[in-house]
Amino acid sequence: MVFIDLSKAFGTVNRQGLWQVLRKTGCPEKFIQVVRSFHDDMQGQVIDGGESSPLFDVTNGTKQGCVLAPLLFCILFSVMLLVAFKDGDKGVSIRYRTDGSLFSLRHLQARTKTFAAIV
Repeated sequence: MVFIDLSKAFGTVNRQGLWQVLRKTGCPEKFIQVVRSFHDDMQGQVIDGGESSPLFDVTNGTKQGCVLAPLLFCILFSVMLLVAFKDGDKGVSIRYRTDGSLFSLRHLQARTKTFAAIV
């Protein structure tokens, strides 16, 4: 079973991995260099109670507010899923019941009342 928390997804993108994925998916090097120029030497600062922290380097994640951020994340995430499931069957195997005991994991272990499917 796999759970993926995408709540802070754009901020967790490994940039070196992103540049490699963009190359392997056929993006022109010129495009990669332009996108990379938005991210290289990026710095951040925290403001708390009107006081500013010293600048610090931001070395991972996509640029906040960038219109390309969702696209870049989707490209990276789709390649990650392709790699993760390359040796698996087509689809995701699920086991379910139709008698109303949907959320009881103990009931899903009963082989006579459960069904399996590939989604």
